[in-house]
Amino acid sequence: FCIAADARDPDILRLAWGPGPISHDGEFFSFRDISIEPRAFHPDGPRLWFGGQRLHGPLLRRLVAHGHGWHPLGAPSEDDVLALTAAMAATGRDASDLEWIGGTRAVFPDDESCADLGQAMAAIPAQLEAGFTTFGLKPSQYIDDPADLEAFCADVIRRAEQMAT
Repeated sequence: FCIAADARDPDILRLAWGPGPISHDGEFFSFRDISIEPRAFHPDGPRLWFGGQRLHGPLLRRLVAHGHGWHPLGAPSEDDVLALTAAMAATGRDASDLEWIGGTRAVFPDDESCADLGQAMAAIPAQLEAGFTTFGLKPSQYIDDPADLEAFCADVIRRAEQMAT
């Protein structure tokens, strides 16, 4: 059974993350006595991150109603930050409680080579200054061999620690 994060009936998700079994009769979805497993780690459900190229209306509504994190997929505009702050405040939420998720942009030198990790991570200090608290990257963009993953992760941590000092 799959429950989609559908804006037409968002209360289903809150219901699903509570104690079960659950039942629901709504305009778009109806079901009886189902259980959701595995249970969410947090009693009020998983931490939900939302993101996009720009802060459009549906994204803003999802962030305000359900969001724990914001991944703006680049540097957010000042207008986006102001709109998010105002919308969160209007519902009694503080935008500073949102986790800001940044990351790296891999630049591949050719069709066969991996991207340079140092070049990609060079964008992180500016994101730290802008208030980002969490960063994501895809190891497969920087290494080809899964056997290199442990050394790769150690390198990422070493570089991140140097940036934080």
